[in-house]
Amino acid sequence: MEIWEPGMYRIQLRNMVQAVLRVPGNFTKNILEMAIVIDAGAGKENVKAVSKETARCLKSLGEAFCNVRLNTIIWTGDCEIEKNVDGLSRLMTDAWYDRYEEVQQSKELALLLEQLKKFYARSKLVIFFAGGGFSIDEQRAAKALHPFLGRKMIWVFTDKEKGRCVECLPGFYPGRFIIT
Repeated sequence: MEIWEPGMYRIQLRNMVQAVLRVPGNFTKNILEMAIVIDAGAGKENVKAVSKETARCLKSLGEAFCNVRLNTIIWTGDCEIEKNVDGLSRLMTDAWYDRYEEVQQSKELALLLEQLKKFYARSKLVIFFAGGGFSIDEQRAAKALHPFLGRKMIWVFTDKEKGRCVECLPGFYPGRFIIT
């Protein structure tokens, strides 16, 4: 189902974020730490549109997202990950996207998920903008997402050619990832 109607996307994202934050033991403080992972294989304009809409939606959810510590991760390759700490408002500016460059290369999703499990386990919410062009070792990916990372993730699959979000999913669904 294609959902890149901004209003529909906001509704689905809001519902998924609230479901993730309601996981027992996940969100207990006023200051939230979260991560946004961007697949460098997605088109720049597409990432810009979807992430700006995501930032607007999150800021409308309340006080916790006004003071959020946002870890932005740009995934360019198996061992190439650019990590930054930004404010959510910075994601809404055009200047943030000046450092983003589209890179097309084969990648393994399980390697990224293992990095997220090691270094971003404190994040209460992880949103992953997937552009495709990566392979998936489902057993290794499921192991990296277990026991808690999978419940904190929201997957936003984008279509570079159409320039919009085509699917938005909470958690990890083995068998649904047929992206090459």
